[in-house]
Parts: sequence; structure tokens; C-alpha cells
Amino acid sequence: MESIITSTQQYESRLANETGVINEDLDIKHQRMAEDAFSFFRAAYYRWIEWYHGKFHDVSAPSVFSVGDLHVENFGTWRDSEGRLVWGVNDLDEAARLPFDQDILRLAASAILAVRESMLSAGEEEACASILEGYRTVMLSDPDIYILEERHGWLREMTISSQREPAVYWEKMEALKPVTPVPETVMGLLQSMVPEAAINRKVVHRLAGLGSLGRPRFALVADLHGSKMAREVKAIVRSAADRFYPEACSQEERYLRFIQSPFRPADPFLKVFPGWIHRRLSPDCSRIDLSSLPSKKDALRLVKAMGKETANMHRIDPAAVAPIRAFLPQLCEKGLYRSAETLANRLTEDWQAWRKHYKKSVLSKTEK
Repeated sequence: MESIITSTQQYESRLANETGVINEDLDIKHQRMAEDAFSFFRAAYYRWIEWYHGKFHDVSAPSVFSVGDLHVENFGTWRDSEGRLVWGVNDLDEAARLPFDQDILRLAASAILAVRESMLSAGEEEACASILEGYRTVMLSDPDIYILEERHGWLREMTISSQREPAVYWEKMEALKPVTPVPETVMGLLQSMVPEAAINRKVVHRLAGLGSLGRPRFALVADLHGSKMAREVKAIVRSAADRFYPEACSQEERYLRFIQSPFRPADPFLKVFPGWIHRRLSPDCSRIDLSSLPSKKDALRLVKAMGKETANMHRIDPAAVAPIRAFLPQLCEKGLYRSAETLANRLTEDWQAWRKHYKKSVLSKTEK
């Protein structure tokens, strides 16, 4: 397998050819990748899929519509058409048809790295066991959809933090600088999703995520009836998994499969257009950082819920349910932990190599 440096260069070259990149954002991404193993893991799905396909792909594992870039910080909240607060997978940028255990392994490996970074107060093996327990519970019975109203009050409490306080959230959004020029197609999409009564409109550039950092994204912030509102569009690109698991359908079609699932209460503002994803931005409609959670004492309960939500996502493919149920006994807790631990270690070694390369490149630029 080529080095992480070569792998990154090849991926970013493919990305630039497909949608173009924002070089300043890529510079920030490279810096974040060097900071810690968990951030590197989140940013380098293209490297993960190389390791998974090359060393851990079980050809007998059933395939299913998969999230792809699943990890413990790829969960957030949104409001459905009834105004109810929903919790679930937040990012579907890397959706693809993959062996079903890819999502579970990646979620488990991310939990291991989060434990090592003191982001989850749990043991590595017990975190993996809780993920698998949650997944198995839903896959062997019925979906458990996380609408945070009458049920799942504990999760509602965990998702409330100072960073999601409206005043704090909108202060940060308002501080973003306007961006020009804005592509005509992008401006048309944004304007079409904003009520006519909205005033003081401005399009800004927002840094968000890690895996998608570097791709074009634009946010429109405005005032509506005396309060703030925002909409965002982000470029869609083919999943990095397509290199090993090609599929004829477009990335837009894959995205739609998930957001139209009967097991995923729809966000009425999440729309798919050719080449772009549109969504509402608000304190209630965003990814949740583990570092922002008020308490870590419920870590095992939280990762178990993540396992359940992963099964909810996989159940959008009815034909895959029976084969997955038949295969599950082979994915025992210790087997999952050993594989996830090995993958976490491989990505940690890549991070160490990347950090060394990054520091050397920064030093070289400084000397010049």
C-alpha cells in the first residue's frame, strides 16, 4: 500500500478534478489532520477505505446501503416536518453500497480512538461491545427511531450544550465574512430556499467538518422576523469507496435513499440538487461534538444508541436484513474489537507519519 502522503495527494487530485477545491480550506484540513489521531481518522476516510478493502474486507459479508464515513461525531439533530427534534446520522457524503460490517467497524474504531483521546469515558472493548449490542438489537427486532420528544429524554439532555445556545450559535454565524464571487447556480439555490421576507442577506464561507473540508460550500445568513436564519449548499462528490466498490447510481441517488427512508424522519429543508446538497443551519440542525456534551457518564448508553441508529440506516435496504441477521453471529464482540483495534492502530500509524510530514513541510516553508 502506498504511503499516507501519496494516498492523500491522489485523493485530493481526484477531488479537484471532480468538483474543484478551496486550497485555503485544504491547508486547514492538513493542519487538523496533524493534531491528533481522532481528527486524522475523521478527515481521512479515503485512507480508511484502503485499509478496510485491502486487509479487512470479508467477501462473505452481505452488502447494504451504507453511511461509509461513520464515526462517533457523525451524529447530530434536526427538526422534522412536525417540528420534532430528531437525532441520528448527520453526514451522508460518503454513502455507498458496502459490506455491512464496514459501518460497524468504522464506528467501533472511532470509539476506540475517542476513548484514547479522553473524549469517551469508557473502556475500548466495552464501547465496541455496546455498539454491536445496539446494532444487533435493532437488526434482530424493529427500528428504534430517535425522536427526542416523549422518549429518549436522556439523549435530549445530552445534546443540549452552551455551543448550541442560539445566541452563541448566531453570534458565530454573524461573525463570518461575506464571500464573493458566488457561482450563479449556488446563489439561485440559496435564494430559492429563503423566504421573501428575509432581509440583510449575505453569503458567507463556513469552515465545517473534516472529511469534506476543502470542498466548495456556501451559506446564506439573513434576518427573518427579527431573528437569524441560514441555509447552506455543499458540493456532492463521488464517495471515496467508489475506488473499490463502484456502483452505477449517482451520489445524489445514494443520498436520497437515506433521507427518504421510512426509518429516518425527514428534515424538510434537506434537499438534493445536481452537484449540491442544501440544508438548513440552526442550533437544532447541526452535528454534535463529543467535547460539547455536558456529561460523559452515559458514554456506553450513547454508543449503544449509535449502534442502533446504524442498524436503522441499514434497514432501508429490506433485502439485506435477512442476510445480515444470518451473518451477525460471526461478528462477535471480541472479533469486532480485535478488528476495530487493529484498524485504529493502522490509522494511528498513518497519523504519526502524516504529523511528521506536516511538521517537516511547515518547517520547510518557514525556512524559505
